[in-house]
Amino acid sequence: MSLNARMTAVATLLSAMCAVLIGCVAQPRALLYAPAQERVSGIVVFEEHWGPPNFGENPATDLRTRLPVLHLDTFIRVKALPGDTVNSYSRDSVYRLGLVGVITEDSLRYSGKHVVLEGTLFLRETANQPTAVMMDVERVVHGPS
Repeated sequence: MSLNARMTAVATLLSAMCAVLIGCVAQPRALLYAPAQERVSGIVVFEEHWGPPNFGENPATDLRTRLPVLHLDTFIRVKALPGDTVNSYSRDSVYRLGLVGVITEDSLRYSGKHVVLEGTLFLRETANQPTAVMMDVERVVHGPS
């Protein structure tokens, strides 16, 4: 296992442990799906995931991609609004958000850095999105320049 992969695994484990400990003490903050603008904070980790054409069904031909994921400082709840047919169900105990928009695969300057992000939340739509809840990042409020 490469050093980068080990660092990613350690960061993931530490984020999960912190989120569990904090989640046991406090009720998760409730956020809303798009179009609501939400602000979250955490550490950006670039995780390796299976890519096209079959997203892990055939490792011999499937690509591996590095996707940005925000490991949140605290658990959140994401509430679905009545009548929303796109983001139709609520999610509890969310501690990771896949990122699209401003932070991309090419934004390695954010790797391992603590950031505050603003954007809209939505449910995973495709197999190449790494988490059940995603964030379309519109602005990095605080982070490396």
